[in-house]
Amino acid sequence: MKLFHFFGLIISILYGSVVHIRNLLFDIGFFNQKKFESKIIGVGNISTGGTGKTVLIDYFSKYLKDKYEISVISRGYKRKSKGLIEVDRFSDYQKVGDEPYMLFMKNPHTKIVVSENRVKAIEFLENKYSYQKIFLLDDVFQHRWIKPGLSILLTKYNSPFFSDFVLPLGKLREFRSGYKRSDIILVTKCPNKIDDFEKKVFIEKIKLNKNQKIFFSTIGYNKLIFNRKESRSLNDLKNYDFILLTGIADNNELLIYLTNFNFKLIEFPDHHDFTNSDIKKIKDSANGKIILTTEKDYVRIVDKINYDLLYYLPIEMKFVGNEGTIFNKEIEGYLKED
Repeated sequence: MKLFHFFGLIISILYGSVVHIRNLLFDIGFFNQKKFESKIIGVGNISTGGTGKTVLIDYFSKYLKDKYEISVISRGYKRKSKGLIEVDRFSDYQKVGDEPYMLFMKNPHTKIVVSENRVKAIEFLENKYSYQKIFLLDDVFQHRWIKPGLSILLTKYNSPFFSDFVLPLGKLREFRSGYKRSDIILVTKCPNKIDDFEKKVFIEKIKLNKNQKIFFSTIGYNKLIFNRKESRSLNDLKNYDFILLTGIADNNELLIYLTNFNFKLIEFPDHHDFTNSDIKKIKDSANGKIILTTEKDYVRIVDKINYDLLYYLPIEMKFVGNEGTIFNKEIEGYLKED
């Protein structure tokens, strides 16, 4: 076991060093970052999935829609296509990715493009829609060919980057020092009753730079569950045994939220593409019971399962106390800069 840990440590250090050198080459200008006159907000993390990037982009799409025309650029993780695709009502998740597809279904007013080349994606949108001047970029801490005007780093409250280590020993995609490239640190999935002292202790461990801002947020769950035909109260499920189906990076908060419900959990990996065998297993386990799943899982399974009692539970980002107002002012301050 000690030998395994030793070799894991060596691999982590080598991997982290390679990524650090790559980032250094961007920082000194050896690799050129494209700069646009448009406003670009970069959202990302330095750890593997489940920090809440999609939930934040959904938050932006909703609160900015009445004041600005915004676009979202994503690589479309695990999509079964290549090149640049604009998401529309005729798209399917396999061609554009489950997260971009879900975002469009929730925010049809938002222009969403998937592309491996973020530069070409922005140029495409600027040429096609001349009024599009605000772009949200996903995974900006790894995809650095565009220089964001504002960078937001997400980290989970219960597994923050400063307590983690580089892959494969930990879940970090680069050394912890990568947080210094962010303008804003958004701590996600906080306890609902986090107090000022707990926030202070957390902030002290990060060691913020002089110009960095930090905000704390939680996950808000809808009181209703939905499918294509109807909605019903989530509390109705307290009267039933049901199936909880998840295929996301981190389902811990959902399990905690549903503590007082009686369910059987069926888990799959994040972004899982459900097979016919999976569908049979799920339906056999349900045996006529309600199946509750996440929004992201719902878009991947609803057209395959043909099951009237399949519902999803929407979520949204909520800020601790009045931090949402301060966060919004910070964002709009950047958007109004000349």
